[in-house]
Amino acid sequence: MYGAESQRWTGEGWTGEDGAAGDRPAGSGPAGGSLDPGFDLNLVRAFVLLHETLSVTRTAEYLGVRQPTVSHSLARLRRLFDDPLFIREGRTLVPTRAARRLYAPLRDALQNVDQALSRTRHFDPETSDANFTVAMSPLGEIRFLPSILELLAVEAPGVRVKSVGLDRETAPEQLLSGSVDAAFGSVELPPAGVSRTPLFRIGYALLADAANPILRGPSVAAFEAARHVVVEGTPGHAVPEAVIERLGIRRRVLVRVGHLAVLPALVRGSDLVAVLAEDIARIFGADFGLGTAALPFEVPPVEVALYCRPDHMATEEQCWFADLIRRAVVLEGTPGRGAGGVRPGSLDPGPAREPRAREP
Repeated sequence: MYGAESQRWTGEGWTGEDGAAGDRPAGSGPAGGSLDPGFDLNLVRAFVLLHETLSVTRTAEYLGVRQPTVSHSLARLRRLFDDPLFIREGRTLVPTRAARRLYAPLRDALQNVDQALSRTRHFDPETSDANFTVAMSPLGEIRFLPSILELLAVEAPGVRVKSVGLDRETAPEQLLSGSVDAAFGSVELPPAGVSRTPLFRIGYALLADAANPILRGPSVAAFEAARHVVVEGTPGHAVPEAVIERLGIRRRVLVRVGHLAVLPALVRGSDLVAVLAEDIARIFGADFGLGTAALPFEVPPVEVALYCRPDHMATEEQCWFADLIRRAVVLEGTPGRGAGGVRPGSLDPGPAREPRAREP
C-alpha cells in the first residue's frame, strides 16, 4: 500500500513481506508524505470521529452525512492502512492496535490543518455561513439553546448550529479534535487539556400538577408518600439521587424515563411529582400550567461550566462561538431573567386544576 507493495503499516511500524521491521517507504505511511491519491482530509475527519464516538451513526451525525457515507469512508481507510481499524463487538466499535496508534497523530494533524486554514481568513460573524457543533445536555437544550439562537440571529444570522449530546467520556477528545466546537453543562469533564470556564450554579426544585396538595407545603413525609417520576441518564440526575439515598428517604417511584421532555405530559393532571433543575421546573410550570416548590431537604447546587479548546489550539471562529455561548448562557442564567429560579420557601402553584383520577 501507499505506493510500496512490499511493506505494510502494522500499527507499530513498517514491516516487509516476511514481517521483518523496516524503514517507512519514502512518501508513504502515517508519518508523512503522500499516502494515496484517494486519501483526503474527509477521511481523516471520519477516522478521528470514529475513534472518539466508536459509532458509525454518531460519526455520521457529527459530519452531517448519511451512515453509508461513513461506512464507505471506513472501507477506504481499511484498504489504505491494510488493517480493520475498528472491529464490531456487540453494538460498539473497538479500535485495533493500529487505530489506537494512528489516532493521536491524525488528530493532531487535523488540528494543525484547522488552525492553518483559520489563520488564512478573517472571521466575520455578520457575513459568515459557518457551521458549529455544541455538546450539551437535554436540560441545556431546553434552557439555553433558544437564547443562543436568539443571540446568533442578531450577531451572525448566517451561522448554523448543531446540538449533540454531552458525553463525559468522549467530549474532551471531541473538543481537542475540533469535531465539537464547545460544550457546556453541569457534568464534570475529566481533565484532558480542555479549557473550563465556570458560568453559574443551579439548584433543584419539585414539579407537580398545580392542584397537587404537596405544593401547599412540601414535607419529607409528603415527599415520601407522593408518587414519583424519575429522570435518568441526565448529567445532573445523580446529585439529588445521592442526597435522597444519603438521607434515607424512601420514595414511591412509579416510572423512570430517559428524557426531561416527557415530564410535563406525565405530571399534568396527575398526582405524580418530579425532582429536576429549578430553572427547568419553572419553564415547565410557566409553559404547561404546572406548579413548583422548594424541596423539603437541602440539595447542593451544581456548577454549570463551559468547555472548549485551549487558546493555543482554538480557531478564531471557535473562540468567537465559545464567547457567544458564554454570553448567552450567563445572561439567561441570571436570577430574575428568563425562567428565573425557585428560591427556598417559594411557591408557584400555577392555575388551579383538578388532577386526573388514577387507580391506587
